[in-house]
Amino acid sequence: MTHLYGNPQTEKEVIRKIGMGIQKLEDVNVLLDNLKKTLILKEKDFFKNLPNIIKREKKKLSDYYTEIKDIESNWNNKINALRRSLKQKKFCIIKNWKLYYIFSLPFLYSAIIIEKNLLKPIALSGVKNKISKQKIVIERYEKEPKIIFQELETELFDNIKNIEDVLSSSEYSGACGEAKVLNELKKLNNNYHVFCDLRINMPHYITYNGEKNLQSAQIDFVVVGRSGVFVIEVKNWSSKFIHDGPRKFTPHEQVDREGLLMYILLKNLLNNKPRVTKILVSLQSNISYLQEYKYVFVKNVMNLNYFIQKQQEYYSSEDVNKIISFFKSDYVET
Repeated sequence: MTHLYGNPQTEKEVIRKIGMGIQKLEDVNVLLDNLKKTLILKEKDFFKNLPNIIKREKKKLSDYYTEIKDIESNWNNKINALRRSLKQKKFCIIKNWKLYYIFSLPFLYSAIIIEKNLLKPIALSGVKNKISKQKIVIERYEKEPKIIFQELETELFDNIKNIEDVLSSSEYSGACGEAKVLNELKKLNNNYHVFCDLRINMPHYITYNGEKNLQSAQIDFVVVGRSGVFVIEVKNWSSKFIHDGPRKFTPHEQVDREGLLMYILLKNLLNNKPRVTKILVSLQSNISYLQEYKYVFVKNVMNLNYFIQKQQEYYSSEDVNKIISFFKSDYVET
């Protein structure tokens, strides 16, 4: 089995977008199925318990009405006590005509007015607001329980939608394509080393097609063995996207640029002429070989390993080890 370093870039992006602890691309559909099963069970449980929920909420409403009655009773008792005290003071004034009783009358009148028109309504208003809100809660449970369920399980619905959006994205399509290629490359024997998402950054711009416009590249896969260094770019594009999709470079030009950077890098590393083979893998077999890029070989998954293995040996074991050591400094073998 081949030596493998790193993970494909699009797979890492898909896993990052989904989150939720998944480690591998194949975990995505399993996770989605589990979330949907959880949603079904929760929805079933919610509607099974809905009558009890409504009953419980109506009990809360009944308790609020009881609370209103208790508050009104308590405040009425206080106000009636003040009224009795006022009546007694008036009787004392008529009987004794003392200043003490006369001066206490305004206080009692004020107390009755404040208790009746200010403090009692304030005490009742809080419970009345609860009653109004509780009526709305009950009405919603009775008329729109599905909406309430969605609100209660917002996080679950959001997670499912997020995964479904990712599954329908071009990123996921690309990740699946790269996964297919990687699974095939893993079948190479242990004389080969496969680097995923290898990045090249040169200290200065390189001339490509007459312009100094090439300095860096991010390569899907690089296979290193005695038969050479293979720069592999994977495309899982539909025919429509090939003709209409926006892009900076054609796929042929992309892998051609990557190959040139790799060639210059290895030439400096090995101090001799390296062999770099540029491969464009078309997952849907809808990208053709172009004479304009005659050193870019267009392959599919089925014939990729055969093409790599049929190449004659070119590098010495020392050269291979030197290349591997240079690349693997940024990787952990997986």
